[in-house]
Amino acid sequence: MDKDRRSHVAIGKWVNRFGRILRDCHGYAGRELPDVLVVDETELQIGKRTYYLWVALDPDRRGIWYVALTEVRNLMLARSFFKAIRRVYGRFPERVITDGGTWYPWALRSLGIRHEVVKGGIRSYIERWNETLKDRTRSFDKYHPCRRHGCDGLHVLHWAIANVFYYNKVRPHLSLGDGPPIPHEDWNVLDNRTLFLKRFMEALS
Repeated sequence: MDKDRRSHVAIGKWVNRFGRILRDCHGYAGRELPDVLVVDETELQIGKRTYYLWVALDPDRRGIWYVALTEVRNLMLARSFFKAIRRVYGRFPERVITDGGTWYPWALRSLGIRHEVVKGGIRSYIERWNETLKDRTRSFDKYHPCRRHGCDGLHVLHWAIANVFYYNKVRPHLSLGDGPPIPHEDWNVLDNRTLFLKRFMEALS
């Protein structure tokens, strides 16, 4: 593919379309949930509105297990995030590591999940992923313009899901022996979809 013949805007639209296809194919769907997850949320500006992208990461394999986009950040939405993880994977993690966000302690305690607050250290993996995602979105427009009336931010969620797929199943990770968090033989999406996304994500680099 000659990436010079494709604008970043066009590539962004294609990647968003791919994320829409993958919307029900969460990071490790069909696999056993790890006992420990690192969870964080990062602020995104979409048009003139602020949204929050919630991310759950496996600190051992560095894979992203679940993402969600919300308009606010509070106790009930934090609780809903973990309940959504249980719906996809059949159970809660035994322990969750977060920063000092005040919305986590009650949410996790109410669900019977052990909670650990960590600054830096193991949380650097998820913070690095958040920054990578933001760097990629800046390739188009760091404010994620949405001109459609009644925009709900779904295009950004689809963009994030496509990035999760690329991060988990395509992009080499030096700390994992130069392979992705999910080995190629474990991909649960058709090969032509994988090739489609790989080409367009590589065109952004």
